Amino acid sequence: MAETLYLVMPAYNEAANLRDVVADWYPVLAAGDEASRMLILDDGSTDESAVVLEELAARYPQLHWWSRENRGHGATIRELYEEAVAAGADWILQTDSDGQTLSSEFASFWMRRSGMAMVIGDRHEREDGSWRRFVSWVLVQLIRLRLGVHLIDANTPYRLMRAEVLARLLPALPKDAHLVNALLAAAFVYDGQPCTWVPISFRARQGGVNSIDVPAILRHGRRFWGELGRARASFRSVLGPRWRGH
Repeated sequence: MAETLYLVMPAYNEAANLRDVVADWYPVLAAGDEASRMLILDDGSTDESAVVLEELAARYPQLHWWSRENRGHGATIRELYEEAVAAGADWILQTDSDGQTLSSEFASFWMRRSGMAMVIGDRHEREDGSWRRFVSWVLVQLIRLRLGVHLIDANTPYRLMRAEVLARLLPALPKDAHLVNALLAAAFVYDGQPCTWVPISFRARQGGVNSIDVPAILRHGRRFWGELGRARASFRSVLGPRWRGH
Protein backbone atom coordinates (compact mmCIF):
# COMPACT_ATOMS: atom_id res chain seq x y z
CA MET A 1 0.00 0.00 0.00
CA ALA A 2 1.32 3.44 -0.93
CA GLU A 3 2.14 5.80 1.92
CA THR A 4 0.75 9.30 2.28
CA LEU A 5 3.33 12.05 1.89
CA TYR A 6 2.73 15.61 3.05
CA LEU A 7 5.16 18.25 1.79
CA VAL A 8 5.02 21.31 4.03
CA MET A 9 6.48 24.77 3.41
CA PRO A 10 6.38 27.99 5.41
CA ALA A 11 6.19 31.17 3.34
CA TYR A 12 6.90 34.77 4.25
CA ASN A 13 7.19 37.35 1.47
CA GLU A 14 8.07 34.68 -1.12
CA ALA A 15 5.98 35.96 -4.05
CA ALA A 16 9.13 36.07 -6.19
CA ASN A 17 9.85 32.37 -5.58
CA LEU A 18 6.56 30.56 -5.08
CA ARG A 19 5.67 29.82 -8.71
CA ASP A 20 9.03 28.22 -9.45
CA VAL A 21 9.29 26.42 -6.12
CA VAL A 22 5.80 24.89 -6.28
CA ALA A 23 6.29 23.82 -9.91
CA ASP A 24 9.62 22.24 -8.96
CA TRP A 25 8.42 20.39 -5.84
CA TYR A 26 4.85 19.42 -6.70
CA PRO A 27 5.85 16.29 -8.68
CA VAL A 28 7.39 14.68 -5.56
CA LEU A 29 3.84 14.04 -4.31
CA ALA A 30 3.72 11.24 -6.87
CA ALA A 31 5.94 9.24 -4.49
CA GLY A 32 2.96 8.91 -2.15
CA ASP A 33 -0.64 7.91 -2.66
CA GLU A 34 -3.50 10.03 -3.99
CA ALA A 35 -4.10 11.52 -0.53
CA SER A 36 -0.66 13.14 -0.53
CA ARG A 37 -0.67 16.93 -0.24
CA MET A 38 1.47 20.04 -0.40
CA LEU A 39 0.73 22.44 2.48
CA ILE A 40 1.93 26.05 2.45
CA LEU A 41 1.28 28.43 5.31
CA ASP A 42 1.64 32.12 4.51
CA ASP A 43 2.93 33.72 7.71
CA GLY A 44 1.40 37.15 7.30
CA SER A 45 3.29 38.16 4.16
CA THR A 46 3.21 41.82 3.16
CA ASP A 47 3.92 41.13 -0.51
CA GLU A 48 1.75 39.31 -3.09
CA SER A 49 2.36 35.82 -1.69
CA ALA A 50 -1.33 35.20 -0.96
CA VAL A 51 -2.33 36.25 -4.47
CA VAL A 52 0.27 33.92 -5.98
CA LEU A 53 -0.80 31.03 -3.75
CA GLU A 54 -4.44 31.45 -4.72
CA GLU A 55 -3.39 31.29 -8.38
CA LEU A 56 -1.25 28.19 -7.76
CA ALA A 57 -3.99 26.36 -5.83
CA ALA A 58 -6.24 26.65 -8.87
CA ARG A 59 -3.53 25.00 -10.97
CA TYR A 60 -2.34 22.32 -8.53
CA PRO A 61 -5.22 20.38 -6.91
CA GLN A 62 -3.10 18.76 -4.19
CA LEU A 63 -1.85 22.14 -2.98
CA HIS A 64 -3.59 23.50 0.11
CA TRP A 65 -2.63 26.83 1.65
CA TRP A 66 -3.80 29.36 4.18
CA SER A 67 -2.73 32.73 5.58
CA ARG A 68 -2.78 34.20 9.06
CA GLU A 69 -1.08 37.00 10.99
CA ASN A 70 2.68 36.86 11.30
CA ARG A 71 3.88 34.66 14.17
CA GLY A 72 7.39 33.79 13.05
CA HIS A 73 9.07 30.79 11.47
CA GLY A 74 8.95 28.52 14.52
CA ALA A 75 5.21 28.87 15.07
CA THR A 76 4.59 28.47 11.34
CA ILE A 77 6.60 25.26 11.07
CA ARG A 78 4.90 23.82 14.13
CA GLU A 79 1.42 24.60 12.79
CA LEU A 80 2.24 22.93 9.48
CA TYR A 81 3.48 19.80 11.23
CA GLU A 82 0.39 19.63 13.43
CA GLU A 83 -1.87 20.08 10.40
CA ALA A 84 -0.11 17.31 8.45
CA VAL A 85 -0.23 14.91 11.40
CA ALA A 86 -3.94 15.62 11.99
CA ALA A 87 -4.66 15.04 8.29
CA GLY A 88 -3.28 11.50 8.46
CA ALA A 89 0.13 11.81 6.81
CA ASP A 90 2.44 8.81 6.99
CA TRP A 91 5.50 10.87 6.11
CA ILE A 92 6.12 14.60 6.35
CA LEU A 93 8.71 16.32 4.19
CA GLN A 94 9.63 19.88 5.13
CA THR A 95 11.49 22.32 2.96
CA ASP A 96 11.46 26.08 2.53
CA SER A 97 9.87 28.19 -0.19
CA ASP A 98 12.94 30.23 -1.12
CA GLY A 99 14.35 27.88 -3.76
CA GLN A 100 17.52 26.91 -1.91
CA THR A 101 16.83 23.16 -1.98
CA LEU A 102 16.51 20.82 -4.96
CA SER A 103 13.56 18.51 -5.53
CA SER A 104 15.80 16.38 -7.76
CA GLU A 105 17.49 15.08 -4.59
CA PHE A 106 14.25 13.88 -3.01
CA ALA A 107 14.31 10.40 -4.59
CA SER A 108 17.44 9.48 -2.61
CA PHE A 109 15.67 10.57 0.59
CA TRP A 110 12.56 8.53 -0.14
CA MET A 111 14.65 5.44 -0.87
CA ARG A 112 16.37 5.71 2.52
CA ARG A 113 13.22 5.93 4.64
CA SER A 114 12.88 2.20 5.41
CA GLY A 115 13.69 1.63 9.06
CA MET A 116 14.22 5.34 9.65
CA ALA A 117 12.29 7.87 11.69
CA MET A 118 14.00 10.82 10.03
CA VAL A 119 16.07 11.35 6.89
CA ILE A 120 17.63 14.80 7.00
CA GLY A 121 19.90 16.79 4.74
CA ASP A 122 23.53 17.57 5.46
CA ARG A 123 24.33 20.93 3.86
CA HIS A 124 27.96 20.02 3.34
CA GLU A 125 28.28 22.23 0.28
CA ARG A 126 26.54 25.56 0.86
CA GLU A 127 26.19 28.63 -1.32
CA ASP A 128 24.50 30.89 1.23
CA GLY A 129 27.65 32.41 2.72
CA SER A 130 30.36 31.63 5.24
CA TRP A 131 28.57 33.46 8.07
CA ARG A 132 25.53 31.19 7.80
CA ARG A 133 27.76 28.12 7.74
CA PHE A 134 29.43 29.40 10.91
CA VAL A 135 26.08 30.04 12.62
CA SER A 136 24.95 26.49 11.78
CA TRP A 137 28.17 25.09 13.26
CA VAL A 138 27.65 27.11 16.45
CA LEU A 139 24.07 25.84 16.65
CA VAL A 140 25.27 22.23 16.56
CA GLN A 141 27.79 22.96 19.34
CA LEU A 142 25.18 24.63 21.56
CA ILE A 143 22.87 21.64 21.18
CA ARG A 144 25.69 19.26 22.06
CA LEU A 145 26.60 21.28 25.17
CA ARG A 146 23.05 21.88 26.38
CA LEU A 147 21.27 18.66 25.39
CA GLY A 148 24.13 16.18 25.10
CA VAL A 149 23.27 15.07 21.57
CA HIS A 150 25.42 15.34 18.46
CA LEU A 151 23.87 16.44 15.18
CA ILE A 152 25.61 16.67 11.84
CA ASP A 153 23.37 19.55 10.71
CA ALA A 154 20.64 20.77 13.03
CA ASN A 155 18.42 23.23 11.20
CA THR A 156 18.31 21.84 7.68
CA PRO A 157 15.11 22.73 5.79
CA TYR A 158 15.14 19.36 4.02
CA ARG A 159 13.85 16.62 6.29
CA LEU A 160 11.62 13.60 5.82
CA MET A 161 10.01 12.47 9.08
CA ARG A 162 7.79 9.57 10.05
CA ALA A 163 4.56 11.29 11.12
CA GLU A 164 3.76 9.02 14.07
CA VAL A 165 7.17 9.73 15.60
CA LEU A 166 6.92 13.45 14.91
CA ALA A 167 3.51 13.53 16.61
CA ARG A 168 5.02 12.01 19.77
CA LEU A 169 8.03 14.34 19.83
CA LEU A 170 6.34 17.68 19.09
CA PRO A 171 4.86 18.01 22.61
CA ALA A 172 8.39 17.79 24.03
CA LEU A 173 9.29 21.14 22.45
CA PRO A 174 8.70 24.39 24.38
CA LYS A 175 5.52 26.01 23.08
CA ASP A 176 7.31 29.29 22.31
CA ALA A 177 10.29 27.65 20.58
CA HIS A 178 11.83 29.75 17.83
CA LEU A 179 14.15 27.20 16.18
CA VAL A 180 11.62 24.39 16.07
CA ASN A 181 13.45 22.36 13.42
CA ALA A 182 16.74 22.39 15.34
CA LEU A 183 15.01 21.25 18.52
CA LEU A 184 13.10 18.57 16.62
CA ALA A 185 16.30 17.13 15.18
CA ALA A 186 17.72 17.07 18.70
CA ALA A 187 14.55 15.40 20.00
CA PHE A 188 14.76 12.60 17.42
CA VAL A 189 18.35 11.83 18.44
CA TYR A 190 17.70 12.30 22.17
CA ASP A 191 14.84 9.81 21.95
CA GLY A 192 17.04 7.25 20.20
CA GLN A 193 15.09 7.35 16.96
CA PRO A 194 16.90 5.96 13.88
CA CYS A 195 18.05 8.94 11.81
CA THR A 196 20.33 9.37 8.85
CA TRP A 197 21.93 12.44 7.27
CA VAL A 198 22.18 12.63 3.49
CA PRO A 199 24.41 15.16 1.71
CA ILE A 200 22.36 17.76 -0.17
CA SER A 201 22.95 20.81 -2.30
CA PHE A 202 22.06 24.14 -0.73
CA ARG A 203 21.86 27.07 -3.10
CA ALA A 204 21.80 30.78 -2.48
CA ARG A 205 18.29 32.21 -2.13
CA GLN A 206 16.72 32.26 -5.60
CA GLY A 207 14.75 35.48 -5.18
CA GLY A 208 13.36 37.90 -2.64
CA VAL A 209 15.12 39.01 0.53
CA ASN A 210 16.11 37.04 3.62
CA SER A 211 13.69 37.85 6.44
CA ILE A 212 16.45 37.33 9.03
CA ASP A 213 19.99 38.59 8.38
CA VAL A 214 23.14 37.36 10.10
CA PRO A 215 23.23 40.06 12.84
CA ALA A 216 19.64 39.14 13.70
CA ILE A 217 20.58 35.47 13.89
CA LEU A 218 23.39 36.31 16.29
CA ARG A 219 21.03 38.35 18.44
CA HIS A 220 18.82 35.29 18.71
CA GLY A 221 21.71 33.27 20.17
CA ARG A 222 20.97 34.21 23.76
CA ARG A 223 17.29 33.44 23.28
CA PHE A 224 18.11 30.03 21.82
CA TRP A 225 20.41 29.22 24.74
CA GLY A 226 17.43 29.74 27.02
CA GLU A 227 15.24 27.65 24.71
CA LEU A 228 17.73 24.81 24.97
CA GLY A 229 17.52 24.94 28.74
CA ARG A 230 13.74 24.74 28.65
CA ALA A 231 13.94 22.00 26.02
CA ARG A 232 16.26 19.92 28.20
CA ALA A 233 13.73 20.04 31.05
CA SER A 234 10.86 19.33 28.67
CA PHE A 235 12.66 16.41 27.00
CA ARG A 236 13.24 14.80 30.38
CA SER A 237 9.64 15.37 31.44
CA VAL A 238 7.92 14.23 28.23
CA LEU A 239 10.40 11.72 26.79
CA GLY A 240 12.08 10.51 29.98
CA PRO A 241 15.81 10.10 30.66
CA ARG A 242 18.08 10.11 27.66
CA TRP A 243 17.96 6.93 25.59
CA ARG A 244 20.59 4.59 26.97
CA GLY A 245 21.78 3.39 23.59
CA HIS A 246 23.81 6.60 23.22
